[in-house]
Amino acid sequence: MSDRTRRRSPVARLGLGAVAMAGAVTIVAGAPPPQQGGFRFHTGVELVNVAATVIDASGRFVSGLRQEDFLLYEDGERQEIAYFSNERVPVSLGIALDTSGSMEGDKIAAARQALDRFLYDLLDRTDEVFVYRFDNQPELIADWTTDRRPISDAPARPAARRSTTRWPRRCPWPSRASTARKRSW
Repeated sequence: MSDRTRRRSPVARLGLGAVAMAGAVTIVAGAPPPQQGGFRFHTGVELVNVAATVIDASGRFVSGLRQEDFLLYEDGERQEIAYFSNERVPVSLGIALDTSGSMEGDKIAAARQALDRFLYDLLDRTDEVFVYRFDNQPELIADWTTDRRPISDAPARPAARRSTTRWPRRCPWPSRASTARKRSW
């Protein structure tokens, strides 16, 4: 091996390997041999996934839809739906729970009940969630998890406390949401 070859970075070697692979794919695919020492690589898209959630006029989720219930258009031209699935996919979502003084008494109790119903009755066991509570400061109760117990147990069952800041100076949940593992986009 020459000194020049030895000094090539792994990235440069990988690039050469990719060029060699592209040349092999072109030849195997029956394309004409490259002209003047260059390689040609042809590609195309055969299937595009389109995820959709359907809600009614009241904002409620509509289930049980079939392929026949959809029409798909691209640039005004109707497209064939080659594959259709109405199976539920896991989701990642964050919950922000107001635990300020304005939530004392029945309000915080109702919020706790709604949180438990959401976690145990509406979400699937494969869905992951994180929970913040906030008053004048946001506090992470549970980081990304599919385990509902830490959320509904003691630390996640806060009593109402201090006043609510209009908007936290540094709102942490957008950056937390960007670390989701079950994105559908």
